[in-house]
Amino acid sequence: MTTRPTIAHRPHRTTGAARRPWRLHPRLRRSVGLLAILFLAIPSGLLSSCSLPPIASRDTLHNLGQQTGPERYMIGPGDSLRIEFWNMSSLNREVPVPPDGRLNLPLVGEVKVVDQTAADLSSALTKAFSQRIANADVTVTVVRFGSKRVYVWGEVRQPGMIVLDRPMRVTDAISLSGGMTDRAEARRVAVIRLGGPMVYTLDLNELVSGDTEYNIPVLDRDIIYVPRGRF
Repeated sequence: MTTRPTIAHRPHRTTGAARRPWRLHPRLRRSVGLLAILFLAIPSGLLSSCSLPPIASRDTLHNLGQQTGPERYMIGPGDSLRIEFWNMSSLNREVPVPPDGRLNLPLVGEVKVVDQTAADLSSALTKAFSQRIANADVTVTVVRFGSKRVYVWGEVRQPGMIVLDRPMRVTDAISLSGGMTDRAEARRVAVIRLGGPMVYTLDLNELVSGDTEYNIPVLDRDIIYVPRGRF
C-alpha cells in the first residue's frame, strides 16, 4: 500500500512593514463630501427649480453683499501675499502662504497669517514691526487667490470645481463653467452655502435690467446649482 507524502503547511508570512489603513487627506475628504451632496441632492429632485426656496429678498441680498465682499476675504494656504513697508522698502516681499499658514518674517519671526483678512493682517504686522521699526506702516495685499474652491453644477456647459483665484460673483463662476445651457432656468439659480447650510435662490434675469444685487459674491465651498427649466 502506497502512502502519500504529507505536506507541511507553513504559516503565511508578510514581508516588509505592516500596511497602514488607507485614509483620504482631510481636504480631499471635504471635496468628496461636497460631491456626495451634489450627487445625492440633484438626481433625487431635491434641487429642482420647483422645490427651491422663494427668491431671496433684497434685504437678504444686500446683507450677503456686505458680509462677503472682497474686503472680507479670509487668507488661506495657497494664496500669495504682497507685504509692503511704507518707510523700509528693503523689507517688501511677495510670498506664498504655506500649508501651515505661517510665515517667517525678518525681525519678528514666525507669524500666523491665515484665517484673517488682509486689513486685519496689515494691522497685526504693523503692531508687530512697530516694536522693531520706528513708525512702522505695513500693508498686505492678496495678489493671488489659490486656497478657495466653488462648485458649479446643473445646466452649465462645464460643471465641476473652480478655483477662486480672485474675488468672484455668481455670474463669474457660471461663466468660467462655460455659461448656461439652453435648458437653464436663470430665474431660479441656487447658491448653497455650507455652514448652515443655507440655500439662496437668485433671479439672474434681474441682471438684464441692471439690478446687480442678485449677483452676490461667492465664498469658499459654495455650491452654485443652475436648474433645468420647464419649456
